[in-house]
Amino acid sequence: MSGSAGLRQNMCGLQPRTLRSEVNEGKIISYLSPRLQYACRYWVYHLKESQSPISDKDLINVFLQKHFLHWLEAISLVRETNQCIRLIKTLYALIKSSRTALFSFLQDAERFTLRFRHILEEAPLQIYSSALLFSPEASIREDAWDACHSTLEGHTNQISAVAFSPDGRCLHTNQGNLPLPSPFFSSLPPQSTQSSCIFIQDQWVSFDQQQVLWLPSEYRPTCATVHKDLVCLGHSSGRLSLLRICKVSV
Repeated sequence: MSGSAGLRQNMCGLQPRTLRSEVNEGKIISYLSPRLQYACRYWVYHLKESQSPISDKDLINVFLQKHFLHWLEAISLVRETNQCIRLIKTLYALIKSSRTALFSFLQDAERFTLRFRHILEEAPLQIYSSALLFSPEASIREDAWDACHSTLEGHTNQISAVAFSPDGRCLHTNQGNLPLPSPFFSSLPPQSTQSSCIFIQDQWVSFDQQQVLWLPSEYRPTCATVHKDLVCLGHSSGRLSLLRICKVSV
């Protein structure tokens, strides 16, 4: 599963916004061979049948650290998302000790999968953007997603209006003003017209007229504003979410 024709990000060459229902089954077969599909579905059960316990030093740990998200993508593409939790729990049972990094990783993996199951089922590639961005599970997110999301607390009533100050260092809301965390405003580009390319509509953040980030239901805003490459979402809970939308060259 980890060879050149094995698991990797965006195995079928899809756009980030692509819904699973929009993917032709022939395309799945052309990029995910029957052998790879079988391995994705059943490798955990074969491991169980071997009756070999696993630990931090095993290749299984190396595989999961490198390919867990790729595996979830493949599982989504072959419509087996409903089996993910059962497979993770099966791996739990094979671990020698609960006091291992692998056990902690699988705990995070289970929470991550449960929390973002709807994304896995509907938009496979959003696990690399939306799911990682909003995930509290550090071991899943580590080295896979740059820190570009922050939640600001301080208001208790619904945010119905929000705007950046002209210099981008402060947020003005119907509940008052809040300074931005320094990691955000200190790295703002000195000149940028990028904000004109960023839009928020319903559950999507769009960049350059392409839907790139699916907002989980609890992050869908009551209002929003954009300054250069920063997006601020206001929520009914009184929270404010800050996102940095960066163009990446591939």
